[in-house]
Amino acid sequence: MSTAHLTIDLDAIAANWRALDRASASGVQTAAVLKADAYGLGARRVAQALARAGARRVFVGSIYVLFAMMIWVGCMGGCSYVNVIVKIQRAENLMRTEKELAIMILMMFNDFGILLASVFALILNLTVFKSAA
Repeated sequence: MSTAHLTIDLDAIAANWRALDRASASGVQTAAVLKADAYGLGARRVAQALARAGARRVFVGSIYVLFAMMIWVGCMGGCSYVNVIVKIQRAENLMRTEKELAIMILMMFNDFGILLASVFALILNLTVFKSAA
């Protein structure tokens, strides 16, 4: 039985997208399209590579892929948040009051980040996306 080995070159995928973006007309936003888990390459990994390359619009072939990507991003954010809380609670060099303070500061910064993202999304919606429609 023969075996195959597939190497995914995310840098090459990003370079291909940048080449297509340069070939596009001035003022045109080049989008990326991910189908069927990026043809088995891993939609999440490919989408992240495209985002790092400058792609700001990524289309998916199925609403289910979009849901999966949204759930993945939400889970990663939630897991990192919970991980920090657990690390604070397990810190042996902090007193109980210091742990409570650290968790309160974490929650404040988390809420502040959500507020900033919401304001940024509102500004984009009222300016950039309004003119693009």
